[in-house]
Amino acid sequence: MHHASEVERVMTRMLSDFRAKLLALPSKVAPALIARKEIAVIQDIFQKEICEALQEFSAVPGYRRRNGIRKRQLFYKCY
Repeated sequence: MHHASEVERVMTRMLSDFRAKLLALPSKVAPALIARKEIAVIQDIFQKEICEALQEFSAVPGYRRRNGIRKRQLFYKCY
């Protein structure tokens, strides 16, 4: 069992890092988008960056039960 203060500290750090990653997206993708005109290409660039941010955020493993067996999994998978 974890103490509430420890959980709060870890979650605060994770959310703060996630917020910073999201706020950095415009600066990160703007150079790649400047010469793009095709909507599909722009969407793919954004999708890739958003998936990267979500995968980083999901780096804390969770657990699920499948057929009675406890298995480790990430909270988010980007498809």
